[in-house]
Amino acid sequence: GAFEALCRSVREFKPPPAAVRCAECTWPDVGTLGDFDLIVGSDLVYSAAGARAFASIVGKLLRAGKAAECLYAHTAERWGSSGFDTDLLESLRGEGLVPSLARGVEVGDDAPVAQRSFVFRVRACPGAVAAGMSHGEAAAAEAAA
Repeated sequence: GAFEALCRSVREFKPPPAAVRCAECTWPDVGTLGDFDLIVGSDLVYSAAGARAFASIVGKLLRAGKAAECLYAHTAERWGSSGFDTDLLESLRGEGLVPSLARGVEVGDDAPVAQRSFVFRVRACPGAVAAGMSHGEAAAAEAAA
């Protein structure tokens, strides 16, 4: 499957990336895998609940300092509608994360509906990592300072 193809690509990369390892996990397992420099995911959100679960796990890892950032590839406007795009972005922001477009095409509201692939760079809100705070708590602390 996809995980085996990823592992094969990592092994066959020249020169071989000695420090790169692949780990397959389910959402509950993710906290047991150790620390990461980078979290990479693709097309993991297929429902509003999935958007919240993804944001929650990534938020916990980034705020705990277990990873520096997450790159997430997402197919937007699935099934001829916005799908769960808004749920995903709102859930990430609600977890104190800052999603930004790393690759893809920004489109206006008047663009025709079509599936588009985007890669988001997701980082913890500045100040939230060191203090273990949510985005709202970090924003309130920064405003009070």
